[in-house]
Amino acid sequence: MTSWRSSTGTPAISSFGSGRGAAGLDCGLDRRLPLACLPLPRCRSSDARAGARRRAVTRYLVDTDVVSATSHTIAVKRSELIEWMDLHSSDLFLSAVTIAEIADGIAKAKREGAKRKATNLSAWLRTVLHLYGDRVLPFDVSTAEIAGALADSARGRGHAPSFADIATAATARRHELTILSRNTRHFAPLDVAVADPFQNLQIGK
Repeated sequence: MTSWRSSTGTPAISSFGSGRGAAGLDCGLDRRLPLACLPLPRCRSSDARAGARRRAVTRYLVDTDVVSATSHTIAVKRSELIEWMDLHSSDLFLSAVTIAEIADGIAKAKREGAKRKATNLSAWLRTVLHLYGDRVLPFDVSTAEIAGALADSARGRGHAPSFADIATAATARRHELTILSRNTRHFAPLDVAVADPFQNLQIGK
């Protein structure tokens, strides 16, 4: 099992298979020290406060295809992407949809008799769930209502996005996140912020 490591020597980033529902394995994600544990200054000058307001942090919802792109099953490693995700790990979130797609990959591997792949992917999923913790966002009632509105809006303009894309877009809208996906065209009809990290790793920097 391959483990990517950050410059501090701690596990850096993890990923799985190739594409939606694909199965593969790679694991490890740097768990940052919570800000609450760090000493804070007693006060800030007005200039410092103004500067902090200007430096708004962009947070991201990582789509399944971006997570899977750093898998050990990919012939060419995406080292720049891995480093970028490591640097921004505390601002990265996953949707429950991604968890469902990983589980789909596990089930497919089992059905096809790929026991080793299924076992490895199952272990990796447990690692992902542990490391992301409450940064795995649920598809709850509020998100479902947003999804319904987004789906109808897209259909009204002649588009037919998949439920996975609709649910992902609704999760991003609900939590004010920018979607990281290679399939930016899939989200175009859903009126959400989306960026392809393979094209521009400087986003939100």
